Amino acid sequence: MTDIFISYASEDRAKAQRLAQVLERKRLAVWWDGKTPTGGIFHQVIQEALDTAKCVIVLWSKASVGSDWVIAEAEEGRKRGILQPVILEPSVLRGEVKIPLPFRMIQAADLTEWRGDDLNPEFQKLLTDVERIVSVETTSGPIEQSLSSEPLGTVITKRNRGKVLASWFTSHPDPRWLKAAPPLFRKLGIASVLVTVPLVVYFIIQSGREANQVKVGSPTPVAEPTATVSADPSTILVGDSATLTWSTTDADKVTIEPDIGVVDAKGSIQVKPASSTTYSLRASIEEKSWKTVSSSVRIYVKTEVVPISDHVVQDTRVGLMWTRETVDDQENWHDGEKYCEGLTLDKYSDWRLPAFKELELLYDPDSEATIFPGGYKDFHIKTIEGFALGTPWIWSGDKHSGKALLMDFDLGKRDTKYLQVPGMSVLCVRNPSE
Repeated sequence: MTDIFISYASEDRAKAQRLAQVLERKRLAVWWDGKTPTGGIFHQVIQEALDTAKCVIVLWSKASVGSDWVIAEAEEGRKRGILQPVILEPSVLRGEVKIPLPFRMIQAADLTEWRGDDLNPEFQKLLTDVERIVSVETTSGPIEQSLSSEPLGTVITKRNRGKVLASWFTSHPDPRWLKAAPPLFRKLGIASVLVTVPLVVYFIIQSGREANQVKVGSPTPVAEPTATVSADPSTILVGDSATLTWSTTDADKVTIEPDIGVVDAKGSIQVKPASSTTYSLRASIEEKSWKTVSSSVRIYVKTEVVPISDHVVQDTRVGLMWTRETVDDQENWHDGEKYCEGLTLDKYSDWRLPAFKELELLYDPDSEATIFPGGYKDFHIKTIEGFALGTPWIWSGDKHSGKALLMDFDLGKRDTKYLQVPGMSVLCVRNPSE
C-alpha cells in the first residue's frame, strides 16, 4: 500500500522527485511515476497506485493546471477527502495562473521558495498535514483486519556488534500499546514489540545471537466509552435558544466545549450561541486517557432580512444594511475592499466589507439552494431569503498576514485564502444609521 501519491506535470518532474525523496526520508511510502516498473502498463500501474494511496499530493504549476491527467488524479483525491495541494510557482500563488475551480477551496501548501530543506517551515506544515491524512486513513481500515489472528506487522532483525536488533513495523498499531509500551520495554529489556491487534502481543527480546518471540497474550479488555450529542433545533435565529442533549457510557469524565465544561454522563442544557457554533462532547476514562471518544453537533445561527429598496435589504435582528446582490469574479481581495468603500447606493456611501461573523449569519443550511455550475461538480448556494449570490465564496473584511477569511455558502464554513486569489465575490454592508 502507498502512503502518498504525487501528481504533477512532466515539466515539474525534478521538483516532484525532490519532494518524494524528502518524504521517503520521513519513512513515508511515496509513489510517483518515476517508480513505474519496466514492462508495466503505464495507466494501469498509475491507477493501482492511486487507488491504494492514503494521501494524494498535487503539485500546482503553470504546466499542471492545464494537464488533464493531473486534474483527474487530483479530483480522485478530492472525492476521497485525501487531497493535499502544493503550490510550486509564485504566479499560481498570486492568482495570475488559476488553479481549476473545484480545487481553489482547498488550502494549499506554499512551496514556492522551498529548495529541499526538510526544516523549512512551509514544508513542516505540509508534512504535518500529510501525516495527519495518512494516519486517519490508516486507522480507519476495516474491522475484519483489526480482528485478524495473524500478525499485522513484520519484524526485521540484524546483527550489530554481537547483538541482534529487532525493529517492529505494522500498518495497524493499537494506540493503547503505542502509548503504554516504551516504559514497559525499559523495565523488561525489550527491544521492540509486535502487536496482533487486539488478540496477541509478541515481545521481541534481545539476546546474543537471535531474537526470541515471547507470546504474552491479549491486553486486558477495557470497555470503550460511547458518546452522542444532538441539538434541537439545529438552526436558530439570532437571540434564540437551542437544547443540547447528550448521552455517554463507560466514561468517568465528560465535557462539552466551548463554554460548558464538565457535565454529567447524560443530560440536556439550553444554549444561546451568538454565531454558528460546533459543540464537541468528549467522554474519557481518566486513568487511561487514550480511551477517549467524541461526538459533535453544529448549531447554525442565522438572521432574517427585509427589502428596503430593489438593491438593499436590512437585517431585522441586528440592524445591518446589505447589498442584495454580489459583485462577482473580483481580481483579488483588495479590489473587493475598494469596491465596497467606493460604493454609493441608496444615498449611502459608508459601505464596507463585512466581518466574517456578520457573513456567517446569512447562511441557512435548510434553504432551497441555488445551483452554481462548476467544471467538475455543481456547487450550492445556501442563504437566507432576500439575497442573490453569484458564487458561493464571499470575501470578508477579516485579514491577517496576507490572507483573508471568506464564507463558503456551499459547505457552510469559513475558509482562508491569500489576498491575491481571484474569482471570489463580495457583498457590501453598512452599520445602521444613528
